Amino acid sequence: MADALTIVDALNFLFRAYHALPPLTTSRGLPTGAVYGLCTMLLKLEREHRLTHLCAVFDAPGRNFRNEIFPAYKAHRPPMPADLAAQSELVGRVIEAFGIPKIAVPDVEADDVIATLALQAAALGVDVLIASSDKDLMQLCSDRIRLVDTMKNRILGCAEVEEKFGVPPDRVGDVLALMGDSVDNVPGVEGVGPKTAADYIRKYGSLTGLLEHADEVKGKRGEALRASREAVLVSRRLVELKTDVPLPLSVEGLRRKLPDPGPIAALFREFEFFRLIPLLEQFGLPPGTGVTGTERGAPPPSLAGQSLALPFTSTASPAPPAPTSEGVALPPAPPAEPAVPTALVRDREALTSLIAAITKAGRCAIAPFTEGQDATRAEFVGLGFALPDGTRHYLPLGHLLLGEPPALRPNEALPILAPLLANPDIGKLLHDSKHLGVMLAHRGHRLEGVADDTMLAAYLIDASRTRYDLDALAVALGRADVAPRASLLGQGRTARPPSQIPTDAAAAQLGAEAAAILALADHQRLTLGALGLERLYDELERPLARVLCHIEAQGVLVDRDKLATLGEELRISIAALESEIHTRAGVEFNIGSPKQLGEVLFGKLALPVIRRTKTGPSTDADVLEALATQHEVPAKIVEYRGLTKLKNTYVDALP
Repeated sequence: MADALTIVDALNFLFRAYHALPPLTTSRGLPTGAVYGLCTMLLKLEREHRLTHLCAVFDAPGRNFRNEIFPAYKAHRPPMPADLAAQSELVGRVIEAFGIPKIAVPDVEADDVIATLALQAAALGVDVLIASSDKDLMQLCSDRIRLVDTMKNRILGCAEVEEKFGVPPDRVGDVLALMGDSVDNVPGVEGVGPKTAADYIRKYGSLTGLLEHADEVKGKRGEALRASREAVLVSRRLVELKTDVPLPLSVEGLRRKLPDPGPIAALFREFEFFRLIPLLEQFGLPPGTGVTGTERGAPPPSLAGQSLALPFTSTASPAPPAPTSEGVALPPAPPAEPAVPTALVRDREALTSLIAAITKAGRCAIAPFTEGQDATRAEFVGLGFALPDGTRHYLPLGHLLLGEPPALRPNEALPILAPLLANPDIGKLLHDSKHLGVMLAHRGHRLEGVADDTMLAAYLIDASRTRYDLDALAVALGRADVAPRASLLGQGRTARPPSQIPTDAAAAQLGAEAAAILALADHQRLTLGALGLERLYDELERPLARVLCHIEAQGVLVDRDKLATLGEELRISIAALESEIHTRAGVEFNIGSPKQLGEVLFGKLALPVIRRTKTGPSTDADVLEALATQHEVPAKIVEYRGLTKLKNTYVDALP
């Protein structure tokens, strides 16, 4: 295998992951979304590029030589967000666990270290892959040096860089100097963007050639170029990469050694990255063997017939409780259990036996499988059950595939289940109990005894989450058998309705979901108690869900005649307002058109532009409110918009 060096621009990727990926926190409140992105990127590099040499490069703390050239360099950068700063401290632990050498050199930036190392490796005949999206590093691209953008899954070479900038890599620095960079506070030429800069460099060959012919550039851009001559030369020095940095490690010193997956798996457990743990089998070693130092390319120990995913997730002891930022010790997540089969409940006898088992146990978790988003119109396809003894059951109710064995229909099964569902002494654990409650109410049945709702509890524990889907919560608990519903139903053109899913596939999914609800509810109870939220959960959130269920099931009475009368009154008022606006503006125009409204407000009436968008001056609500104090037309438009929204959104729509 030919030698290949991969250089990871660690903090560049961390910033990109932070802004591109949804926020993620552990059950203890530790932000980990960006670190999760970094870990997936490292695993992807290992899997797809089979590295022979590897290192991670960081900025050294303190000022660097560019601050001597231009003291304002990067002076205006905002401070790192607190939740990202907390994650940047974890990056070193991740890099160390992966066994990746770290390089940071004082008085220079990470880009300079990367440039020096890349050119040294290329000179030795080693192919170089730089894991970064930094535009400054695109100056380095050559036959041997390329960039990999793992987030967009693409590799950038000379052709891609020229397509992006309009010039070859060795002239990218000239384009960057002309453009400037407001983030890094690199001065450029006013009014010169990437396209114009590239046109100039192609025409005159280089930045030096352009400046020598600056008198030939006409108009305001020519004036700006000539006035910015010294600033552009400073900018060129700022964007130029230093390629003679003294390095603490040689290229040969970066030869990759297979890491011990044990420390990585332990770190993934601590950060609750349970979904990533099975991917560690790519290293070819089970965790905890203590075998390290195997060079890339050497044959790994034989693992024939062994399962690597199971030891990572089921045999390790749970981590001890860790304090949150408030100093509250939260319980550790329980280890995941291996998947168990789900029993199918196809007839009355099997359903009666299941009801007896649930009654004896006193509690069960229920995972509904339904078709239709609106609970008032949704249809039952099946119900998954999990009991405290570890058994899983699936009651198919609405699978419509040809060839499916006979099963009970909803109108047969629900009356048999009704006494159990309505029994308040038998605890039911659900994820979004309101949805099932509304569906049952529309069929004349009641849902009582909801002991836990894992969706509500998850919100109380962490209100900053963007997703409360069961699969996401199950993964954080270490249960890898709960897949997203999209993996069962498909997406886009391949999507199928739930009723078209084979019973066996639905049984495995719904059985796993019910088992996850059971485990999650028990863990959440401990966490809610540790956080002092159990009373809020039991006395407000769960009872309120029951109230909302009744409201949704009953609906709201609408007085159609009253709304019709109100709608006519609003129509007359809106027409009168429209006529008044046209009279005061002195011209008829489409009030609903932002473009025409902007022409009237900022052209004909010469009102001040408060805020601009990509398409022109803004005419949003805040702008109109501000302008309303200066002229009657925007004041009347605010009133006009209020009445039209009232009519269109509510008065006309509710009936």
